[in-house]
Amino acid sequence: MSKQSSRRSSLFLLELIAAIFFFSLASAVCVRFFVKSHTISQDTKNLDMAVNQASTFAELFRSGDDLFPLLEKEYSAGKLSPDKTTYTIYYDKNWELCPVADAVFSLTIEQTTDGHISSGSFVVEEIKGNKEIYNLEAQKYIQEEGWN
Repeated sequence: MSKQSSRRSSLFLLELIAAIFFFSLASAVCVRFFVKSHTISQDTKNLDMAVNQASTFAELFRSGDDLFPLLEKEYSAGKLSPDKTTYTIYYDKNWELCPVADAVFSLTIEQTTDGHISSGSFVVEEIKGNKEIYNLEAQKYIQEEGWN
């Protein structure tokens, strides 16, 4: 009787171990899917915010005379390059304006003029990985003085 009981308990223990292994494997796969889903969601949020920020500044560029004086006035935490052709604005992980030391993302605005055409380049990057998230180009025609 003891031998029969021992075999049954061994078989039950083996089945229990197999079931635990199966559920552990299934839960590991599910956790991996949840982590990947979170990563995709975060990347999508960052892309959406990058598109919004670049589009906003592109519209400001296209609507006004000179963008950099406005940026220096309104976004004092940003940085104007010495040659005055590039302005960089910094954002933290929640896409709030911040100083360079706390920055996770940057929006670099480069403006060039060739005759009557002014071109603007708006590049949003993730600073840590130096990874470009979004890039937008815009142009505008500069009307000559005295024309109506």
